Amino acid sequence: MLALNPVTVLLSGGKHSGKTAIATEAVAQLRQRGYKVAGILANGLWHDGVRSGFDLVDLATGQTVALARRDIPSAIVFGEFGFFEEGLKMGREALGRERALAADAVVIDEVGRWELLGGGWAKELDALMELPPRATILVVRDAYVPEIAQRWGRQDTVRFDIDGSNVEHLLAILCDTARTV
Repeated sequence: MLALNPVTVLLSGGKHSGKTAIATEAVAQLRQRGYKVAGILANGLWHDGVRSGFDLVDLATGQTVALARRDIPSAIVFGEFGFFEEGLKMGREALGRERALAADAVVIDEVGRWELLGGGWAKELDALMELPPRATILVVRDAYVPEIAQRWGRQDTVRFDIDGSNVEHLLAILCDTARTV
């Protein structure tokens, strides 16, 4: 099997632009090609046209749990969302060292303001960047790309703007036909 490039991709786009949909399709395509994918996807939930929360998917196990809901009583609040400890715990486990080392690619959906302030997945991102480089996709809003690139980028970091692009373009960045496993 061909190895993936050890590249960090900042999959970027505006708010509600389809970043998670592109990341989800990339995960499916990588799996079809035989690659192991670890990490997390945060699937948005909608109610009456308003984002009502997020469910978190552990990409290694397929398990889904509630991550956040709008305006719920919670000890952990960021912005308009209350976060469930169970969802945060599962996310931390999904982004752990063991899972990352066992994977060909790691996906983190989403990295943003909370992480830049030291919350969310910041500690897991710091630990991931200490591991040997691997194919990594960080889902990021356009507004945070420069700061995310500065904090968690590497020399190999590539911005992939979803406007006018498709999953095949993303896979071309990740795949390297010159290296075999």
